Amino acid sequence: MPTHTSQPRTETNIAGQVAYRGVVKRFEWGFFSDDEQTVPIIPGNANAYPRVQILDPDGEVYLTATPPKVHGSPTTGFWVYDFTVPTDAELTGVDTYWTFAAEIINAAGRHAVYRTTFEVRDPVVVKATNSERFYAVISGHGVRVLYRSAVQLYDLSLDILLSGSTDTYLIESATCGSGPYDVREVVGEDGIYAYYIDIPAQRVIGFTQRALSTATWQVHWTIQESATDARELVYQILEVLPNTYLPYVPDVRFVIDKLEKRQQSKQAYKDGDVLAAIRNGLRAVNSVFPYSGWTLGTVPDPLKLYVTLGAAYFAYVGQLGLAVDLQFNFSGQTTVLDQDQTGGIESMLERFRSALWEQLKEVKTDVLRHQRPVGVVATRPTRARHLYNTVFRVSSGSSANMVSFLNSIGLI
Repeated sequence: MPTHTSQPRTETNIAGQVAYRGVVKRFEWGFFSDDEQTVPIIPGNANAYPRVQILDPDGEVYLTATPPKVHGSPTTGFWVYDFTVPTDAELTGVDTYWTFAAEIINAAGRHAVYRTTFEVRDPVVVKATNSERFYAVISGHGVRVLYRSAVQLYDLSLDILLSGSTDTYLIESATCGSGPYDVREVVGEDGIYAYYIDIPAQRVIGFTQRALSTATWQVHWTIQESATDARELVYQILEVLPNTYLPYVPDVRFVIDKLEKRQQSKQAYKDGDVLAAIRNGLRAVNSVFPYSGWTLGTVPDPLKLYVTLGAAYFAYVGQLGLAVDLQFNFSGQTTVLDQDQTGGIESMLERFRSALWEQLKEVKTDVLRHQRPVGVVATRPTRARHLYNTVFRVSSGSSANMVSFLNSIGLI
């Protein structure tokens, strides 16, 4: 009987085909006789096919696998193979890939092949810890809180409560499940487990105990990686901010992120980072003498620039720490490589510091004097009794009233 060989289905380094050392990489594919994927190819020998081969970057066969390690459903045509990437697997570079190939032969001798390439990377950065520590959300909007783990957790519980309180809960004792109000578990292409829950802005009876109001909330993940491991508390901060923060975001990004690095780089500023910096910028403006208690909605217009500068200052403080971690210097016989941005960042920080803690003091004083219609004219008392009440030695007991007196006549 003649053998018909189908055109191999080839996918070259498609999005998400990345494996990590020490992490299980799942491959999923299908074998069908038609492009609509309605007629599956059923293996003629279910013990031998589908057969999987994984080739290293040099083209050498690293392993071969057959059922039951390759598992799926002949009636649906879809198959799965879980590849445990060795901890010493060769890392891929530019134009070098590992190859995954699967083949099947049906009872009529029809032969089909699925082939794709994938990268192998080191998971040190990914598996270090959960990356989310701070969430910033604008009032009136919901938020998704997330915890990532390199392993599937044995047990997990989630509590969200008002910061500073022990019994004001937003969510209490949520666990993993498939219900609409349970913590969901998914595993990504990189083998990292993600646990998340979506919190609505308004109260949902049976789910949230109150609305997600403007305040600081604490997110408590109580996790246990295995039955023998101790429970561990991982906390995150959820800050619900008024929408008065939003007009400052473009101005701050104009100063610190002109290249829009957030679109491509994990080291760039997230919107939550910018909002946190704006909050600290406001605190800096309020802390400069003369002290004030403005919110972003009440900051006088001449001082809004300094809120932006204060936010940029704190954002660049974080950037300076990152630059210190990433700096390097290599000198060869004919080549010198130097990566050090700390000098430029320190120069900008000094300019921001001068504007905030030297210029702002004078500008703020003038603004406050303009806003407060206090008197600055003093008169000579005409009666002895009045003279006695207002003229005294500093060492006398009447000096205790000096501050209130000077304030009442508009001198301070």
